Amino acid sequence: AAQVILGVGQARDSEDAGNIDVTAEKTIDITTSGANGLDTGAEAASTTYWVWAIGKTDGTTAGLLSTSDTAPSMPAGYTLKRLVGGIYNDASSNIQEFECIDHGGGTKEFIWRDELVAFSTFTIAQTTFTTQTVALGYTIAGSILLLVSTTMRITSASIAKTVYVRETGSSIGGRLVQSAETGANDSIARNTVVFPVRLDSSRRFDWKHGEAGSPTSHVMRVYGYILEL
Repeated sequence: AAQVILGVGQARDSEDAGNIDVTAEKTIDITTSGANGLDTGAEAASTTYWVWAIGKTDGTTAGLLSTSDTAPSMPAGYTLKRLVGGIYNDASSNIQEFECIDHGGGTKEFIWRDELVAFSTFTIAQTTFTTQTVALGYTIAGSILLLVSTTMRITSASIAKTVYVRETGSSIGGRLVQSAETGANDSIARNTVVFPVRLDSSRRFDWKHGEAGSPTSHVMRVYGYILEL
């Protein structure tokens, strides 16, 4: 995929200089430059791009992709701008497919078409909080919440059956997000509820097992993220 659709809607310029009224969908093409394309330069793989709604004082509107989340290079004549989201152009120069849900108040939820594995086959039990960095392609850098699910294979009643997560560096005990049946043997426990974890500026969160025994396998999956604009 090389294009992003900017939907119909209204946004206030980031400097409160006017409204940006998008009355028809805009197709933003990462392979072109200028309005409805990249703000500057050529498409780059393995790169985060921010999505902007831009406008002129005469009411003309467009979309824009930029590596900057604060100061995109504006096409000639465009003076109004508003950050509306972010995308990731993967190693094959394909934009990862997603659905965006606008919750209002500057909060947008991005759900990946396919869940992404944050880490897997984690077979050593961690009874103290350890820090996990999530790859940039799974999230967008910034003030975000990460959505995760976990899967563990349980082969003995004495091994880890619970998983806790928390913000990196937090002093709280963490939130229980996974729990297998007590005494379960040779079973697979999977959390079916998507839950939020706030990442720090380096895209990290903390997690630990509640018991000392090592699970046969442990997988965490990323479903998407919440971007606070």
